[in-house]
Amino acid sequence: RLHALRDQLAQCKEQASSAEAAVVKQSMPMSTPVLQGAGFGAAGELSAETAALQESITKALARRDELRRQLEEGRRVQEADDGSPITRGAMLSDNPEAKSLVEQSEQYKVELASLQKELALAHERECGSERQQQLRQQVQQLYDQLDELHQIREDERVRSESEIRELRKERDACRDRLDDATAELRRL
Repeated sequence: RLHALRDQLAQCKEQASSAEAAVVKQSMPMSTPVLQGAGFGAAGELSAETAALQESITKALARRDELRRQLEEGRRVQEADDGSPITRGAMLSDNPEAKSLVEQSEQYKVELASLQKELALAHERECGSERQQQLRQQVQQLYDQLDELHQIREDERVRSESEIRELRKERDACRDRLDDATAELRRL
């Protein structure tokens, strides 16, 4: 498509240059003298021919400009990321609705890219919060284990104090018996 546009542009340039050359040739004084009686008719024909040539030059220049515009659009479409035939066709067509849809599609692509970045950041934060949640659970488990160990230690302390009291009672009872046995021995 771009090659065809380039070829058409080259043809239009050739037509424009040949038409310009013809106008220049027409505007130059003629080497043959103009007859006195036929001067008005020949001048009229010359001006009509000049006007026709100028009109064809104007048309050729307009066509050249249009082809340049199409060529630039083609290049822009070719440089675009999405090189689908539908997009190229819409950009090259003269349909304003198709062009607006392509532009809207480009805007949506940009918006989609930004939303994907935002989603990635949110996912990163969520994974981070999941990691934090896991760490909180581990800390809570460690606190629970620490409480259990503290309770076990407290239970052991209470048990050992209870055992110590019992052993003291037994000691006191043994002393009392020893004192009684000693006193009885002294009596005997």
